[in-house]
Amino acid sequence: MKKCLWASLVVLMTAFSFPAKAFSPQPCSQCPTWTTAYAFSFDAQPYGAGAYNYETSELPRDPNPSCSPSNPCPHYINNMDYLRWVVGNAYMQGISFFVSSFDMEQSFDKLAIGTATQNYHTLTGSLSGPSLGYKDVVLPWRLQITPVGLRVTTDHSVTRRGFEILGARYCCASTPIVGAPYLQRLRRYTALLTSTNDVVYFSTDFVAGAGLNIAVWGGVGDVDVRVRCGAYPTESQYDFAATSSDSNEFLHITADWLAEQCTGQSLYVAVSAFSIPIPAPAHIMVSAIYPEKVLTLTAGTDHTATTQQLDKWKVALEEAIRRSYGQTEGQVFIKQIDLWNSQGPGYECQCNGVQCDICFVLNGYPAPPAQCRYDDNNNIVTLSATAGAPAPDACWYTGRTIAHEFGHAYMSGDAINEQIHDEYYNFQGNIYWQCGHSNMADPWAIEQHNFCSDFDHKKDPTPGAPTTTLVSVFRNATFAGVVPEAPSGTPDNYSFVGFDFNNLGAVYVHP
Repeated sequence: MKKCLWASLVVLMTAFSFPAKAFSPQPCSQCPTWTTAYAFSFDAQPYGAGAYNYETSELPRDPNPSCSPSNPCPHYINNMDYLRWVVGNAYMQGISFFVSSFDMEQSFDKLAIGTATQNYHTLTGSLSGPSLGYKDVVLPWRLQITPVGLRVTTDHSVTRRGFEILGARYCCASTPIVGAPYLQRLRRYTALLTSTNDVVYFSTDFVAGAGLNIAVWGGVGDVDVRVRCGAYPTESQYDFAATSSDSNEFLHITADWLAEQCTGQSLYVAVSAFSIPIPAPAHIMVSAIYPEKVLTLTAGTDHTATTQQLDKWKVALEEAIRRSYGQTEGQVFIKQIDLWNSQGPGYECQCNGVQCDICFVLNGYPAPPAQCRYDDNNNIVTLSATAGAPAPDACWYTGRTIAHEFGHAYMSGDAINEQIHDEYYNFQGNIYWQCGHSNMADPWAIEQHNFCSDFDHKKDPTPGAPTTTLVSVFRNATFAGVVPEAPSGTPDNYSFVGFDFNNLGAVYVHP
C-alpha cells in the first residue's frame, strides 16, 4: 500500500432500504464501463490564457509574482494544503479525473488523488502526452462510503503554472451500499450527481451555541438539499429543505433549534437532483455561525443621493454581502441591508431615525473623508467618494472593498479594543502585504477572496516585507470568540459573488 497523506475521514454506515420517494441513488454502467461527467472541473491556477475564473476557482493565485523562465506567471501560491472530497451515490464504485494539463514544481508540489487510507495517484513535475489523461480510482466499496479526495500541497518556494482537471468519468456496482460521510465544516465537498432523481448523503454535527449555514452551488439544472436530525431525509420527511428551481440552495439552521431538537444526534444531509440534463457536480459547504453574526444592517448617506447612486450602492452592497460570506467561510452572514437616503442637514448618516451601520460619505461625516474605514469609536463603516485608492469611487462602488471594511467591523470582538487588523504592514511609507492572497491585505485585487488562516498566514508576503507580529484574521477572530473556528488548511477560494441565497442577502432601498 502506498503511503497515505490524507486526513482521517469518518463515515456513518447504515443498513438502509430506500423508502418510497422521488429521489434515490441512481444506478449507472457497471465497472469497468465508464460514463463521462463533462461538467466536472478542478484547477489550481490558470494554465492556459483565460482559463482561470477569479470568482469560482478553487484555489488562489500568487499576488506577488516573481517571474522567471523556471517560475512562469501567473502561478499558484506556496504553502498550500487544500483538500476536497468527491462523494458519489450508493452505486458509484469508481471515479476517474481527466487531467488536461499539469505543471507543478517537481517532487515538492503535488496533486494526490486517493481515499482516507490509500493514495492512488500522486502527480508532480511537468506532464505531457500519455502522462496526462484519466486517472482512475476503482474502490472495493462505494463513493457514498469512501469518498475520493483531491489534495494539493505546495512547499515554501518556487511555483509553476498549475494544473487543470476538465472532466471526470464514473462507473457503478450492481448493488447499492449507503453511508453518510462526515461533512467537515469550512471545507468544500463535491457531490457528483449522475442523473435526475439521484441523491448523495452526508452526516454532520454542530458547535454548541452556534447555528449552521449550508450552501450548495455549482451544479446544473435543479438541485435541492434537505436536512434531518437523526435519520436520512426523504422527499417528504425532513426538518429543513431548500428546493428552489436552480442549482444554488441555502439553509440557515438556528442555534436554538439545534440545541432544543438535535442535541446528542447527528444531522443527515441529502443533496438531490430534481432535474439535471447531464451528470454534474454540486458543491456543498457547512459552516458554524454564532447567532450574533447573522446580521441585519442599515446603510445611509451624509447627503441626499441620486437615484443612480442608490442603484449602484445596492449592487455594491449585495456583492459585499456575498464576499463577506465567502471570506469568512460562511461564519458571518448579512441577511439584509436597508439603504436609506439622507433627508438633508441634521439627518447625516441617519437610518430611520438612528445611526446607520454603514455610511456613504460625500461631505465628511463624522470626520473629513479618508478613503474607506471602519470607525471603531463610532461603530460605523464609512465609505468616502474622495481620497479613495486606487480610484476615487473605489470605496463607494466596489464590493470587495466594502467587504474588506466588513472584515474590520464584523470579524471583531469589542469594537474598540479588539478590532481586526489589516493584513499588511506600513513601513517607512510603503505598504507590504503580510498575506498577499487575503482580502484584508489588498481589497482591490480581484482574485483575493479569503482571509488568511494559521496555515498560510505571512507565507506569501510582499517580497522584502519586514517581520511583524500580526497574527491571522481567523486566529484573532477565534481568540475574540467572534467565530467558532478557523479553516483547517488552505481555505476554499470561492467568492460567493454569483451565489443565490434564496432571497436572503438582499439590499432594500428607501429613497
